[in-house]
Amino acid sequence: MTKYLTIEGRQVPEPNFDRDVERLMGVYRRAYWNVKLELNRVDLIDFQRSSLIATMKKIEEILNELDRFVINWASTTIPEVVKQGVASVLVELGVTNSYKESLQMATFNRINKSMVDLFVSDTSMDVLEVSKNVRRRVRNTIRKVSGEVMRNNMARGVNGQDTQSRMILQRLRKELSDSVNTGIIDAGGRRWKPVDYVDMLTRTKYSEMYRIAKTNEAIGREAYYGIIVGGSAKDACRFHVGRIIKLTPESPGDYPTYEDLKASNQIFHPRCVHHFTTFSKIERLPEDVRQTAEEQHERGNVALESGKRNP
Repeated sequence: MTKYLTIEGRQVPEPNFDRDVERLMGVYRRAYWNVKLELNRVDLIDFQRSSLIATMKKIEEILNELDRFVINWASTTIPEVVKQGVASVLVELGVTNSYKESLQMATFNRINKSMVDLFVSDTSMDVLEVSKNVRRRVRNTIRKVSGEVMRNNMARGVNGQDTQSRMILQRLRKELSDSVNTGIIDAGGRRWKPVDYVDMLTRTKYSEMYRIAKTNEAIGREAYYGIIVGGSAKDACRFHVGRIIKLTPESPGDYPTYEDLKASNQIFHPRCVHHFTTFSKIERLPEDVRQTAEEQHERGNVALESGKRNP
């Protein structure tokens, strides 16, 4: 696992949620592939209402099984993400000497305990909403396609393989297949395929949980600052990596909060790889770290002002 050095010189694993997210995405991809297979089995030539009902029932079973997995996945993985956030703070603040030791002694304070329950519920609902959206679109498309098949059959007054023209069959088959991949539009107006949206959503949720867990633990230990870390970047993140942030608006100093920077859309955006290390006092920072932080503070403020003028 890639590691970065904290300001105290101790090593903390860079947060990496790939394994848990990929496990979820593997189940999602298989489920949607199986839904597509069921839709492809629908006989649009020798059309029977009973077979259509059986197809819809099978698709419901696939999606219900997916939903059960999502609920179990959220309830088991989210506490681990919060635990990682707490453990990283223990190392960064010098409470322990190693990340391994921190994981062994990491416990949830009252705020983090409540946050775990909230995030399990919130994440489950958001991910399940995607399945709900796919369900609705698949059902609506099946009804639409079956209605068109029946109308065409009645109009032609025949039964047999020549009932539907090849062009019509190809279009209807594509509509059925596309119903599984119909785009989801997020709050920012971006369109996503359902599987890609779930991937983005869960990674963003994990990062947010990790960040909040760190903030709660650090503030509980009277550490009110962080330094943005996570490697170099080519996008607007590069103007902010290395700068100091306040973990609470009431902390002294002319530094932005996490929320201030996130609202700018220049850093801490969806799928952003940047996080922060925590520390208690500005004056305890090594001189080179403080100098870099001051330089980045100026660069970051210029970038923010430029962003306001040129959204």
